[in-house]
Amino acid sequence: MAKISLDPNPTFKAKAPIHVPGGRKAEIEFKFKYRDADEFKDFTEKLEGRSDVDILMDIAVDWDLDEAFDKQSVEKLTKKYIGSARSVLNTYVDELTGARAKN
Repeated sequence: MAKISLDPNPTFKAKAPIHVPGGRKAEIEFKFKYRDADEFKDFTEKLEGRSDVDILMDIAVDWDLDEAFDKQSVEKLTKKYIGSARSVLNTYVDELTGARAKN
């Protein structure tokens, strides 16, 4: 089993599943911002009323797409792939909280 550091990296990578119309699935690897428990609590308390684009820009710093990771491209993703913002946010939350951890 790997050891942990009490000072986690400020960013981490994880793949978010994206539904592609026609029944296909794709993945986008994001580089996400790390938040500690207090920062995460503050973040979740302020989610309501924010746009999908603003939320994704707040949690990620990069992705593995050919397009630049910027507000315009993130907006295009959320408009062209309905549900993508929720999937990316769920991936982020799952990674921070260990919800996907297997026993």
